[in-house]
Amino acid sequence: MTYAPNFASERLLPGPPFRGCGLSADWVATDLATLGESSRRPDGQLKGVPWRRGDLQRGWRAFKTQPDSNGIPDTGDALRIHRAMFPDLPDMEQLSTRDWRDVVSALDDKMAVSIAVRLSALPAASSMRQYTSADHQVVLYGRKRGTTTRVDPMHQQSNRYSGDTVDLGEVRAAAEAIENGLILAWVYPIEGWTAEELLWDRLQRRIRNIKDRAAETEQALEARIRALEQAQPVNCKPLVDNARAATTEKEMVELIAWADGRRIGIVQT
Repeated sequence: MTYAPNFASERLLPGPPFRGCGLSADWVATDLATLGESSRRPDGQLKGVPWRRGDLQRGWRAFKTQPDSNGIPDTGDALRIHRAMFPDLPDMEQLSTRDWRDVVSALDDKMAVSIAVRLSALPAASSMRQYTSADHQVVLYGRKRGTTTRVDPMHQQSNRYSGDTVDLGEVRAAAEAIENGLILAWVYPIEGWTAEELLWDRLQRRIRNIKDRAAETEQALEARIRALEQAQPVNCKPLVDNARAATTEKEMVELIAWADGRRIGIVQT
């Protein structure tokens, strides 16, 4: 782990109570995945408080489109938040598991893990509860000897804060308490969304879109051909009779003359 993330605190959102932990966790995990590129403005300068608050507010609007039971973006709403905050970046990968070893493996594979935790399940003196005891979401990264660096969104806004070291046993107990043993988390590839990686991802996505549209067009054409082949001959006599009934004798004479000039035969009955 060579990159210390810049930080966007959930305290940048309106409150109390503060309910933007998932948004802030996504902000920091995305910063880890892009080596800080997502925390830079278009001019290359580091995003200050107004920029970071703007990012979180876009995510907050996406979050509020669907009611949530505990204030934590722990299912599909996390994906909507991420897409609202970082529309040009790939989707993060959901990690929904009952096996804690999956979380440990992700950390060992240089992944940042944004994980939902129920801090009220921990002892009051637990280091995980130093900022809040509410249902919460934190970012884990940098595991070493059973411990990990935890970035907590309840920390005050800072460009230097890079997390606290906590015991993975505490994190596991709090994570498994959210949904009766079902661990709800999202994983981000640390240093995996660099400019080069993103360019390749966009090219691949564009190729897939072109192929998908071509396949859809081909399927539509084939369906239309089958429909035409299976269609019964159309009886045009009622249309002709109606047109003839609505045509005056003078119009009919003019029509026949026009047709004769073009060698078109019109049969009168």
